[in-house]
Amino acid sequence: VRRRRTRAHICVCLRRRRGVDSARAAGRARRRYHRLRRAARGGAAHPQGRRWQVRALSGEGGVDAAPSREVVPEEVVEATLPLAWLDRCGRVDATFEHTFGDGSRASGMTLLMVAMASGRKKLAEEILRRGADVSLQNSNGSYALGLAAANGYAQPAEQQRRDRADACRRKLVELVLRHGAEVDQRNKVGSTALMQAAYNRREQIVDTLIRHGAAIDMQDSVGGTALMAVAYKGHERIVDMLVRHSAEIDLQAKDGGTALMLAANNGHERVVELLLQRGAEINLQSSKGVTALMNAAIPGHERVVEVLMQHGAEVDLQDSYGFTALMVAAIQGHAAVVLRL
Repeated sequence: VRRRRTRAHICVCLRRRRGVDSARAAGRARRRYHRLRRAARGGAAHPQGRRWQVRALSGEGGVDAAPSREVVPEEVVEATLPLAWLDRCGRVDATFEHTFGDGSRASGMTLLMVAMASGRKKLAEEILRRGADVSLQNSNGSYALGLAAANGYAQPAEQQRRDRADACRRKLVELVLRHGAEVDQRNKVGSTALMQAAYNRREQIVDTLIRHGAAIDMQDSVGGTALMAVAYKGHERIVDMLVRHSAEIDLQAKDGGTALMLAANNGHERVVELLLQRGAEINLQSSKGVTALMNAAIPGHERVVEVLMQHGAEVDLQDSYGFTALMVAAIQGHAAVVLRL
């Protein structure tokens, strides 16, 4: 009876989540769920014709230049949640090696990483209780703390939903930090959890990491910082938070770019104004001589151009090719910006 109820509950959940209207389609979803569970338990064939493979993670970390956040396919989460899988495997740090039909991968993902990336706090607590290594990295260089800080709802329907997700993520971050995670651990491109949280606009997690001593001005492999990441995304409150905690505003990346240039290039008017109010150098030039004003003029952000000029941006500065902001705006055909300059 319990088994029947469980299957019926699974069927209902699948119908609600995937919008399945017919009983036949719900039955197919249920059968697919059980195939995934059997695959996770015993290495059985995957529905797409591939197999799950579990191995002990070696001490060597894979290298992948991709700086993007880790994408954990839903099938991985569903198939690995039962702790029965962990009991059968017998290795708390065993890893998955699987490639899905859409090209997404879960190579080198431990069960702790899956729990962190999918927001499963109870599962994470149990895995950590069993002695999971919080410092392990997968083939993309992702690690438990970074996954907890970066992932979640990418495009939430409501701000309230994002706030709830961030609260859950904050608890996961605090959990893994309590178990000895290094707050400034880097992935394969030098990005820290603070940079990833800032880039993904996770305000509560940024605050938590700062309170745990995260280095605010640490730079990744291309010289990017957390402030640059959030200026690029245009989140005013996180920019203000980082600046209040003494982030260096005019720190330059390897190409000479600054947070102000990134905000200007992406049209984030309020972030540009905030950085200028906090003392950003308005006429600083990149390694190719590009200024914040040029960065705003190239894509035609008229309001940002106006803000920069009100704060004293030099109009006639030239880049390494001899172009001014007026010239690049004219070349791109931005008539309003040309008239303003």
